[in-house]
Amino acid sequence: MVLSSAGGTPEQKSKEIQKVKIPNMFGRETDMTAIVGWPALVGKVVEVWSMGSLHRTGLVEDAMPDGSGLWIAADGSMPRQYIDASEFEVFEPGCP
Repeated sequence: MVLSSAGGTPEQKSKEIQKVKIPNMFGRETDMTAIVGWPALVGKVVEVWSMGSLHRTGLVEDAMPDGSGLWIAADGSMPRQYIDASEFEVFEPGCP
């Protein structure tokens, strides 16, 4: 899933769904299901991307109701982290 904070109310955002392709580290494209609406990801494992690079993978612990960001749960040596919607893209990998 890729989530964006651009345009619409949170209710409208949570209903928008689209298919996207992103390049993976092997130079091939990976299919992803895109949804706009951060709260829809609570309890799911996601990939957090910044500027075309994988930043982190983790469990979404909580999300801002207005779609402005979410929290990735602490995991091992990785602390709990706030992910700002204006700085990152968040994907839930789809089935190829």
